[in-house]
Amino acid sequence: MSSSSSEEVTTEEIDWEQYHNKNNLNDQVFSAISGDGGIKVTAATVRNLVNEFMIMHSLTEVPIDALGRTATCSVLLSNGMQDEQVFQVSMNECVQKMQQVIYGTWLQ
Repeated sequence: MSSSSSEEVTTEEIDWEQYHNKNNLNDQVFSAISGDGGIKVTAATVRNLVNEFMIMHSLTEVPIDALGRTATCSVLLSNGMQDEQVFQVSMNECVQKMQQVIYGTWLQ
């Protein structure tokens, strides 16, 4: 066993500036359709979006991974929508189940 003491790091002590991506200032979505229209390929760069989520909400690796995957799927699914169309992601039930696991009420 190690005798070193572990110090708790608060979010105020973290230098969030290191996570800003200075090389890619704008995230992008790319789409391509095959000549006969049979295949559509969509790719997205969302690093800045995910970094901004992490900074704004002071998230660590696991929650930002989940939120980043959700945001990426949302961007890809909503790509190509018309102006009057709306895409909404709701995570209320998922959050409630996570809270039950955290607080141990799911066993009752």
